[in-house]
Amino acid sequence: MSSTTAPRSGGGRAFDNQHVVSQAVLRRWLDGEPRLLEVYQRDSGLVSLAPTNEVCAIENFIHDDPARAERTWGAHERRLGDFYRALAEERLFDDARALQTARTMLALHAARSYTMRDVSVRAQALAREKVAHDLVAKYPDELIAEIHNQSLLFVPITYAVLLDQARRAVDRNSGPLMLGGAVFRDRLFAHFRRARQLMKAQKGLEVLVPVDPASEFVIGDDPVLIPSSQRDGRFGPCQGVRWLEAETFFMPLSPRHVIAVGPANVWRDVNDDVVQWMNLHQLRQSRRHLVTRPGSGLAHWAADVIRTTVESAA
Repeated sequence: MSSTTAPRSGGGRAFDNQHVVSQAVLRRWLDGEPRLLEVYQRDSGLVSLAPTNEVCAIENFIHDDPARAERTWGAHERRLGDFYRALAEERLFDDARALQTARTMLALHAARSYTMRDVSVRAQALAREKVAHDLVAKYPDELIAEIHNQSLLFVPITYAVLLDQARRAVDRNSGPLMLGGAVFRDRLFAHFRRARQLMKAQKGLEVLVPVDPASEFVIGDDPVLIPSSQRDGRFGPCQGVRWLEAETFFMPLSPRHVIAVGPANVWRDVNDDVVQWMNLHQLRQSRRHLVTRPGSGLAHWAADVIRTTVESAA
């Protein structure tokens, strides 16, 4: 599921385009020819057509043992065909293996969502350090003056002292850079274990299906919605929802199906308000891409929502 570059020294292979949403899942949004997805791009605000291998992927997403992570991902991804057949035939809850595949893929996507948070936090921390070092190089006299103005005692000026002062200046002028005060400590497999633990507490899996046959779900590049148990409107790790606060999580697996962790296995019909709510949260949580079925008009709907939101805030 990932392209590879030349082997690294030591014989390992670098996975250069790692998907945060399974391509097997994304293919459910394909419809006819050409085999392209309709995608709303958050950074440019444009709607475009793209193949599955060009969306919902991050270059060098997993730095620590990416081959192991991709092998685990691929092993479960290959079982999705049986799951989708059971889903289409409405016998999912009678097929233990297909049900386990669904739960595992949901946990893997949740783990990647939390890992993306960690990667983002780490990148912000690295950026903070670079800015601090640049301040020391370019404005040492100003930093020294600040140190003397803030201290009643004599402070020997060393590079470490200047760097510490520069970090405080960055934090003071740029606001908090660390999301929720988190640090880059938990990697993908640790998050996967936490997701599986939550699933052990919630034994069931709910399948949500729109009542209106014309209604469809969209899917973003951070597709697992994880509401806070505090009911305070926060969703997902990038809004500070920790594993301890999560009671459930859910994600779309096709334009007509969302799966959710719950107390029991159940098919649940949902009205258009629920579909709209799901799609809005997919859009709000997406980072770069929101994927829709070509011809559904939902990519242009997403562009209109963002445009209206920006204009209202102006």
